[in-house]
Amino acid sequence: MKYLTIVALFITVSYSNAQRLSNDWKNNLEMHLKNFKSCKNASDQDNHCFQQIGQALHSLYQLKDFYLKDKQRYMTVSEIHEHLEENSQWQLVGKGYDQAALQQAQELANGKKAVIAIYLNEDRIGQLSYIIPGELSPSGSWGMRVPNSATFNASAPEKSYTEKGLSYSFPRRLIPHVLIYTRKS
Repeated sequence: MKYLTIVALFITVSYSNAQRLSNDWKNNLEMHLKNFKSCKNASDQDNHCFQQIGQALHSLYQLKDFYLKDKQRYMTVSEIHEHLEENSQWQLVGKGYDQAALQQAQELANGKKAVIAIYLNEDRIGQLSYIIPGELSPSGSWGMRVPNSATFNASAPEKSYTEKGLSYSFPRRLIPHVLIYTRKS
């Protein structure tokens, strides 16, 4: 009996930390993008708007990876970038110029895994795109097929969107600097 209780507790804890795509992910994503797009400066840490980016991960995948308990807020794009590089739960899939990485990103998203494309400029302001379920689409500007995405653009919130190819978010000159990550489990 004691063994079964321990096993049940382990399964419960493991499952509670596991990612799972919400049944209502599209509506949740639209809500976060709507709130984010109404912002004037989403990169301001004192502004509640940038928190929509991290809250979206929680709403879509039930993950609080981008929440800072000690500061009681969600991370900025630059903090998320650092977190992705340093956290063993997140794995680099590849760069924006790698067609195999783009294909894998779409497959992972279709498999209900969290997948993120991220870019930071020299001022550490950037954009974060969620790769969302859908199909690869041809991109004339990138010259390859790109995954379906939703983007939170911190420097220009009004340019944020959902249900467009990843190339809509990042101009061709940024492709070498776009990093694609997925959460392992």
